[in-house]
This record gives sequence, C-alpha cells and structure tokens, in this order.
Amino acid sequence: MSAAQTVYVDDLIDRQQLTGRTYLQLGLLLVALLCDGFDLQLVGVAAPWLADAWNLKPSQLVGPVQSANLFGMMLGAIFLGGLGDRLGQIAPGFRADFAAWSIDTPDELGYWIGFNPCSMVVRGGEIALERNA
Repeated sequence: MSAAQTVYVDDLIDRQQLTGRTYLQLGLLLVALLCDGFDLQLVGVAAPWLADAWNLKPSQLVGPVQSANLFGMMLGAIFLGGLGDRLGQIAPGFRADFAAWSIDTPDELGYWIGFNPCSMVVRGGEIALERNA
C-alpha cells in the first residue's frame, strides 16, 4: 500500500460522473420520499374501516389516530431534528470516514460468497484500504 494521502471528499464527489446507476439511485430515493408521507394518507383511508371493525364511530377513531400520527412526527422533529445537524454533518477541513463500494448492479449489494464489493476505505481522512475495481 502506498503512503497515506489526504482525501478531500467534496473534490472526490465532484470528479465523479453521473451514470445510469446514479439516476437509478436518485429515482429510488424519490420513491422513498413519496412513500414517506404515505402513512398520513393511509390513516385517513383505513380509519373508517377500523372504526367499523371495532364498532366505533369514525369520529371516535379518525381524530385521535390522525392527531397521534402528527403529534409523533412533531415530537420526532423537535427532539431528533437537530441530531442530524450535530452528528450528521462534517465541516470543511474535518476528516471523514467512509467506504466506497464498486458494484455494477444494485443486486450486488447483497454479498456473494467470497465477494467483498468494498473498493476503498477512508479513516481519519486517509486511505486505509484501496483495491482495484
């Protein structure tokens, strides 16, 4: 292995080209984003059927369930929203730890026997492991 070298993550990312796989990943993230609010919509549809099954009036169930859903989101935003700012960001000049995987298709994310897709590991801003892809 060569001598340790400093890796600037923003430069490394900027040098990458957008490929079909990148657009696939962005598309999957978009689907995840659209599904994120699905629970709020689903409660409004499922609650009347649940009220019927539990012999309640819809007003007895829909209001409290929908309110509990929104209240839980509010508590999560209040108490966990700032956690990402404290733990999830790296200021310029700070060292980052990450691993880069070299795969051709998303199904390769599941490890095959004896196959490790990890092509580079960076620890403390220095390359700790680098394999030819």
